Amino acid sequence: MEPLEKVKSVVGSGMTAYEIEKKTGVTRPTINNMQKESYDFSKVSYQTVEKLANFYDQQRESTLVFKDQGGFLNFSSLLDRKLKEVIDSNNLALDPSDKAMKEVFNKIRDNVLKDSYLLEDLYDVYVEQLNKATN
Repeated sequence: MEPLEKVKSVVGSGMTAYEIEKKTGVTRPTINNMQKESYDFSKVSYQTVEKLANFYDQQRESTLVFKDQGGFLNFSSLLDRKLKEVIDSNNLALDPSDKAMKEVFNKIRDNVLKDSYLLEDLYDVYVEQLNKATN
């Protein structure tokens, strides 16, 4: 998500200007102005965008212990196991291109498990597909 979209999400979140000020350091008058429909977001300072976008990211990170924590943790563990199975399988050790691909899979595994946004998106896909399969 683009930084300005994050800013708009924070100021339109229903939090009061006081709450946002307290958590981000952006002044209430600035936030109140941003909450007006006529506000021109192209005039926001870089510093304000940075503070509000960082707050958005922190909020999103903290909500990853979100809706279905148990299911999410089970999914993360299952994904890790499945990727490891692919990497460790004998099918990826036959020729040099397979060995190279094994390293690619290792990198994918490392990056996916570190990227909370991607992991959340993958979890949503997983749940959606499970729901389709049971309906």
